Amino acid sequence: SQNGFAHQYPFSAASVAVQNVIKSAISNDFKPIAILDSLRIGDFEEKENQNKLIGIIKAISEFSKAVNIPVVGGEIFSNHSFNSLPLINTFSVASIDTEELKRKKVILPGYLIFLVGANTSLESAAHYEGEHSFNQLSDNEDITSYSAENLQQKLLIDLCKNSHAERYFAVMKSIEKGGIIKTIHKIVKGKKGADLHIDTINTSIQKLSNLEILFSESPARALFVVNKKNTEKFTKTIEKSGLSCQNIGEINDLNSIRIFENGNKIAEIPSEILENHSIPERNLEYKTPDMSKIKEYSIKDIPLPEDLKEVALFLLSHKNIASKKYLTKHFKLENHEFDTENQLSDAAIVPFSDEYSLVMGVDCNSRYVNAHPQTGAAIAVAEAARNIVCSGGRPIGISACINIGNYKNPEIFWQFTEIIKGINKVSREYNLPIINIKASFENYATIDGKELNIYPTPTIGMLGTIRKSKQPLSLHFKQKGDMIFLLGETKNSISSSLYLKSYHKVKNSPPPFFCLKTAHNLQRIVSELFDNEYINSAHDISNGGLIVTLVEAALYNNLGFDITTDAENRNDAFLFGEAQNRIVVTVNPKNETDFIDFMMEQKFPFLTLGHITKGDLRIDDISWGNISEIKDLYENSIEKKFKM
Repeated sequence: SQNGFAHQYPFSAASVAVQNVIKSAISNDFKPIAILDSLRIGDFEEKENQNKLIGIIKAISEFSKAVNIPVVGGEIFSNHSFNSLPLINTFSVASIDTEELKRKKVILPGYLIFLVGANTSLESAAHYEGEHSFNQLSDNEDITSYSAENLQQKLLIDLCKNSHAERYFAVMKSIEKGGIIKTIHKIVKGKKGADLHIDTINTSIQKLSNLEILFSESPARALFVVNKKNTEKFTKTIEKSGLSCQNIGEINDLNSIRIFENGNKIAEIPSEILENHSIPERNLEYKTPDMSKIKEYSIKDIPLPEDLKEVALFLLSHKNIASKKYLTKHFKLENHEFDTENQLSDAAIVPFSDEYSLVMGVDCNSRYVNAHPQTGAAIAVAEAARNIVCSGGRPIGISACINIGNYKNPEIFWQFTEIIKGINKVSREYNLPIINIKASFENYATIDGKELNIYPTPTIGMLGTIRKSKQPLSLHFKQKGDMIFLLGETKNSISSSLYLKSYHKVKNSPPPFFCLKTAHNLQRIVSELFDNEYINSAHDISNGGLIVTLVEAALYNNLGFDITTDAENRNDAFLFGEAQNRIVVTVNPKNETDFIDFMMEQKFPFLTLGHITKGDLRIDDISWGNISEIKDLYENSIEKKFKM
């Protein structure tokens, strides 16, 4: 789900986004298991953006607590291109019994249509914003009182979950884009129609026209189709739930939606009109933008820093690297088996059945996609899969949420076409199905006559599985003395790295090195290492480079590392470069011979970095202090930014 009015109403936008994915699952008889989110906000340094992000987090947290569905993973990314328009991408993971899949939903002429839920409209979003303060996140905040909108949503979802078993209704669909008319069309799917009596639809919003009533997108409402013989049981259930309920029409067999007011037909919409909903611009132009500035980039023009530790501390405190626990701890659910605060793997692992757990996560580095949309999108999919594998799982499916700017701009629409190519390439190479794909095309603002587009952002949701009989693979170092290895080839490159953009202020450079075949091979190798129990931990190298990967792995058990850099590459490229297809693993000394023999058989590049220490950080025999010093910086930088 995506929502495009977050710049005005962050709380309501986030509420709608997360509610939609949950109701979508329930509408199709699925049981929601978990929520993941990807949040893009403008510069953290601006208080307005901080307040927007706090509003978004409060909304998602409130709804998660209301329905007791945990937020298990996600990402928070800050960039100036999202100053005018934050992005909220939400994903839900849900399950369904195989017998339920076989059940046919029968809808016959004469079945009644009920409108259930809140008598509100998105026009009242400002009211809900006014109910909440977005200038702080209390350390001990307990969100137990819900906004009126979310209370209705909770009641609606509870109703659906509880009454599905009783089968008091044939079909339920939440009202989202297109309002009542579009929802009715989804229910009948062009094979039947409906008679709607518009004068029976009550609303608390005064002076709404008939069109506004029919196309209002209030998220706290749903349509239920009910067999007449179940009407009494259904309405009693609604009364007990505390929701409003209105009988607004019935199913017909005319393949059209007829609108009646006071007994008189005032409109009729044939199904084929609603079916042919293609946008008019079928042949949109696209044009490759001028890439000359990127082509001019050379690493030779970038000076080597005098103090590598200073750069490392800069990166570890950066808004897009430092721990987000100050923000994400508010997603924690009390009395729930999933603990968001102690995630120990690159992906979230959620218990599912007696045999399997689910492994899931979301990924996208907008900086890479902006540099080269096709490669950046491919990297997003590959990294999502790499995180699943680094957790011990096997990827099984892709969900994509593609966000671009003004699609009528040929250079922006070119981004979209390239993103699709990148996602498809990885999907085919990995033999992973694209389960779901959505696109948002108008994420831009016009300020002082200038069009400001967001960085193209194809957010990738990835789902995988791991057998319950296997202990998941964690990212953190286990014990002093374990050997540290780097799988993959280090490149003498810092292109599109956070180090290059934020430390050296270089805006234009190519995407990081990425080879699809190598990425797939690395994924297979790590899975086999896990199966053979040759490795104790695995953590992929991405944003911030090797130094961030090592520090993140060391933090949990307050351990350190002693490593040697590669003399064939610049030290800044080795430590801060973001070349893809690389993973850091640790190996118990007793398994070292088996590990090396296996890697030699694979003929895949790997490098001995060094070993785990008790807490000291040493690089090329130079002390960088103790992990405790860096831990404070990494874990508290975000909180300090928000409390300044």
